[in-house]
Amino acid sequence: MTVDEFVPQVDSEFRIDLSDGAAMTLTLIAADPDKRSAPEGFRTPFSLRFKSDSRIVLSQDIYTLRRPGSDDLALFLVPYKQTEEGVFYAVSIN
Repeated sequence: MTVDEFVPQVDSEFRIDLSDGAAMTLTLIAADPDKRSAPEGFRTPFSLRFKSDSRIVLSQDIYTLRRPGSDDLALFLVPYKQTEEGVFYAVSIN
């Protein structure tokens, strides 16, 4: 998994199926490489940022994100901001 796999998916929607049977949609709003360089033989760390229009704030946890035509992704989401625009989540991949 590299940042280059996610850059073309910016503005794409991902679905999370919640434990109560409901679903939530997150939009990938950014895929950025980390400014630190990785040791030789390791991938460059990167971050993903998502936005949800839902007023529900998910707790910091691992969630499975689904997108048609793509493999499911189990990612550790961390909510970092809530505004009138929605709830924002960050993922760090090292």
